[in-house]
Amino acid sequence: MKQLVQKLGIVLGLVSFGAGHSQGALSSSCIRSLSEAERLAWHSLLSDGSDVESPLSLIRAEGLEDSELIIVIEQARAQGRFSMRMLREGEVADRGERPDQIFIFQYRIRTLSDHVFTVVVPHGCDDAVYNYGFN
Repeated sequence: MKQLVQKLGIVLGLVSFGAGHSQGALSSSCIRSLSEAERLAWHSLLSDGSDVESPLSLIRAEGLEDSELIIVIEQARAQGRFSMRMLREGEVADRGERPDQIFIFQYRIRTLSDHVFTVVVPHGCDDAVYNYGFN
């Protein structure tokens, strides 16, 4: 996992969050920074295949190994077919989550599928990070 996240440094370096991306008060939660929330989101995306439409589940359905997801993401990025965004206040994720008490990241990996992959990172200490796909 550590090697996958290190390889993704190139992708994370390309991500920028413009003005207006406020997602609640970070000081009162266990998630202390946006970069920590990003790290947790990437970890979930690359390691949690529990949802049938998660990126890992789709990779597995193609007969690929979990570790090949990073290759698919890198290829998509190189072809301009990868994107990442963070939901803003007032927006709603596909399953109704709102970014007032959680971070919500959405990824598109167009070389893998037409899904929007959503990763939810709660601000709270005891709430689990999860991801799912929706198309």
